[in-house]
Amino acid sequence: MRAAILAACALAALAVPVRGQETHLLQRAPKKGDTERLRYLVVFEGTRPGDAAPTKIEVDLEAVSTTEEASPQLGHTVKTRVAVSLLKLNGTPVQIPERSQEFTSVYDAAGRLKEQKFASEADRNLGSLVLLAQPRYTPDGPLKVGESVKYTSPAGPDGKSATRGTLTLVAVEKPTDEIPVETLRLRDVSETGDASGNGPSVRSAATYLLDPKTGALYRAEGTVTGMQNLPIPGARVTFVVTRGSQRSSRQ
Repeated sequence: MRAAILAACALAALAVPVRGQETHLLQRAPKKGDTERLRYLVVFEGTRPGDAAPTKIEVDLEAVSTTEEASPQLGHTVKTRVAVSLLKLNGTPVQIPERSQEFTSVYDAAGRLKEQKFASEADRNLGSLVLLAQPRYTPDGPLKVGESVKYTSPAGPDGKSATRGTLTLVAVEKPTDEIPVETLRLRDVSETGDASGNGPSVRSAATYLLDPKTGALYRAEGTVTGMQNLPIPGARVTFVVTRGSQRSSRQ
């Protein structure tokens, strides 16, 4: 009798999923009208053409994104309004015009970026920065903790470039004082260049904390090198993105 009870208990224990064996679907399916507010702290460091000394530019900006259309079959469309709240050049605050810029992003049903629509080249540059808060790829199926997926996806405004990378589900993080919900920690390391693999490339390494239920971002941080459409072409870019409306005041 006792052996039967122990066997039953063992079977019950096996039926309980182990945290490390749980799978998590990373796709995001927002609803029409959803709004997300993110704060970006971005630093550019490098030497501009013709300059003898390196330059450091620090940007504090806020992006408010609203889902305008959403369909489980067709994907969703997001309009983003970006406002720069603080700009520093080599540590000195620079006065900038008070205005926001807008662009639209279209995603497929899996949450992958299909296209972006910009009114100006300045909007395009800001759009590149806003994309720092998103993993470069969304896998079709779920991942376990410690599991990685390699990917290749089209990139660039004409689709003639390609991004090759590895996305890893690193851990499931417990709630903290800063982030009051459980989050998924992702690591995305990628390189973007022309489809042949020749020519200059953009390298990116970033960590993301996402809500496992909604896919919403809570924090992102990382580095990017090789981007040419920047105030300092080819600069080393470091960034931290946080959820919420906390912004630096002008100094």
